[in-house]
Amino acid sequence: KVTPLGGAFTYYFKAGRNVNNGHRSNGEYRITDFDIKTGYKLPDEQGRFFVHVKHVDDAVSNPGAVTFDQFKVDAAESRTDLDGRYMKNTIVSIGADKAFLDNHLLASILASARYNNVDFYTTSQTFTDFADGFNPDTDLVETKSRATDLVWQLAYQDQWGRIENQSIIGMEMRDASNHAIERDAFLGFLRRNTLVETERSSTPKSAGLFWRQNLKFDNIVILHYGMRHDWHWLETLNHLTGRGIDERWRDSTLSTGITVRPVESVDLFANYSQGFRVPNISEIAPFSGTISRGLGPEKSDSYEVGGRARIKDKAEAKMSFFLIDVKDEILFDSTTISQQAPFGQNVNIGKTRRVGIELRIDAQPIPEVDVY
Repeated sequence: KVTPLGGAFTYYFKAGRNVNNGHRSNGEYRITDFDIKTGYKLPDEQGRFFVHVKHVDDAVSNPGAVTFDQFKVDAAESRTDLDGRYMKNTIVSIGADKAFLDNHLLASILASARYNNVDFYTTSQTFTDFADGFNPDTDLVETKSRATDLVWQLAYQDQWGRIENQSIIGMEMRDASNHAIERDAFLGFLRRNTLVETERSSTPKSAGLFWRQNLKFDNIVILHYGMRHDWHWLETLNHLTGRGIDERWRDSTLSTGITVRPVESVDLFANYSQGFRVPNISEIAPFSGTISRGLGPEKSDSYEVGGRARIKDKAEAKMSFFLIDVKDEILFDSTTISQQAPFGQNVNIGKTRRVGIELRIDAQPIPEVDVY
């Protein structure tokens, strides 16, 4: 006993150092991370309280892409000797779960904050920098971002004769900010009085309500249905021109599916879901200085059918066919050139489709061996 409540104190700690030297010059990375979790569990699985801190510090070099002909001449050649990134990322989370009504009702809440700082060098060898005449043109981009999230959820489950029911309702909220500055760094050095090529900031905010219903009939037929409504707000500012945008988006999406078990070891399933993704700051206001006004969200319809087969606890196989239709996909169009967009800009294109087959097999022939 750690407290009079009769529960249990839990803790977890992990630290790592990952070092890699690639076969190409400027192809190495150094990653340091640690992961700390601590919490308190109430007896009889009545709930818990936990705190989680995760930090990653990395330095990653980028040797640049090579053509096949260049690879045959020198497989270890670096095309961008200066390129790389330095990143620090910290996530702090606090959450709690509590059961009520004889474990029929479960309430959960999670609050988290993420801080991310990235400095990266990037080199363009395709054109001379028109401002200072450097060729190749190397830039240093420094970004700072943060995001605060709050998620709460209520889950109710009950048994009505041969029918098992679970209902989930919840809400997600996010408040974030992003600031980036880009400057010339010829030969990897910032010079005094170097002009700022881009300085931008944004404040994205979002909220989403969701609901999901699961029904099991004798554990033979399993149905699920859910809906979600999202609101997004995005304000951007170009510090050099004083221009920016103020956008609002919202949409409702749904998901549904059915699983049938003709025998205990076989599942046949079909799923359908809708997707909704709003453009981010890098798509609306990239570092070229272009502002893609009127850029709309991407929407998708996803279909999947397939089956699973199990051999007791020894093996499981899954095979499915999926089809994803995307509307208004965001892509860069180099031909959309104007005075405000001398290099082109991001646009919403028409419809695109992905079709594929997924196959996975997992096996545990003996307790000491897992194979997939």
